[in-house]
Amino acid sequence: MTVEQAKISPPPRLIAVLLAGFETVASHLGLILFPVLLDVWLWLGPHLRMERLISGTLSEISPLLQSSIEETPPEVWKAVQEMWQTLAGRVNLFSSLRTLPVGVPSLMAGRLPVETPWGTPPGVELTHWLGVVVSWGTLTVTGILLGSLYFLLTAGATAEEPWSGRTLFNRWLHAGAQTILLSVLWIVVIGLSMFPLSILATLTLSASGVGLFFLFLVGGALLWILIPLLFAPHGIFVYRLSVFQSIRSGFSLARMTMPTTSTFFLAVFIISRGLDLLWSVPAETSWLTLVGIFGHAFIATSLLAASFVYYREAGRWVEQVLEHMRQARIA
Repeated sequence: MTVEQAKISPPPRLIAVLLAGFETVASHLGLILFPVLLDVWLWLGPHLRMERLISGTLSEISPLLQSSIEETPPEVWKAVQEMWQTLAGRVNLFSSLRTLPVGVPSLMAGRLPVETPWGTPPGVELTHWLGVVVSWGTLTVTGILLGSLYFLLTAGATAEEPWSGRTLFNRWLHAGAQTILLSVLWIVVIGLSMFPLSILATLTLSASGVGLFFLFLVGGALLWILIPLLFAPHGIFVYRLSVFQSIRSGFSLARMTMPTTSTFFLAVFIISRGLDLLWSVPAETSWLTLVGIFGHAFIATSLLAASFVYYREAGRWVEQVLEHMRQARIA
């Protein structure tokens, strides 16, 4: 082993990174107020409903759909209608405050509760689709800005960066603008990917052998793109990069650390989804749901903090490797 090789530190270790994330949140418990307050609002606060709009639209289009799909058995069609009616009754437009890829994590946004320990929460029924669009857009932008502040404070906590109020505000403005642009790019990417995915689904159904081959081929390509995109927001909050610089940085980092990066995100997914099942056990009419809300907030914030720790440490490791390669070429 050469001297240069010995100077290269090992890539970030999974357990150490996760522990660092949990320790960061344990010493900055105020961070969990973001997901706690959002979930309490979605659970106990007033609901922004659109049940009548959805039910009316379904009543108008159901005869058209049923006549165009004549082979559908009546019992199947009835089950589909009942499913949509149930969903319409649970929709709360305030859940749009939970945004992706940057946003405040929420347990209740996925559960869509309609009852509380003291009964049915008050609500406002939207009567026009224009009101739905305006409300959704306003709530989504608000959710992105709140998520940007949440990500920014979490990233700062992992680095123990002391910020003045003015510095924090300026960084929030930059992060919020870049995050809105990133969200638009995500929508475009998802929209463009729908066409090849629909072709893939058709091939899978029509020819099992060819379909499976394309399924693995496209699935592998999507994973190769998706994993680096998971780091797309991090450069914005850690290094104040633009959205395109952050995406490029995420691709470079993930490409050189793909095995450890894949393992890290797999662990995050298993921990997050697995514990969400536990947090969702209490009924929405039980005050024990508060335990789930606080538990989810702590775990989700800790995993986010761990991702910022991993991003920094993996970035330093990549810089060391690239510097070593440059020195080797010069020598």
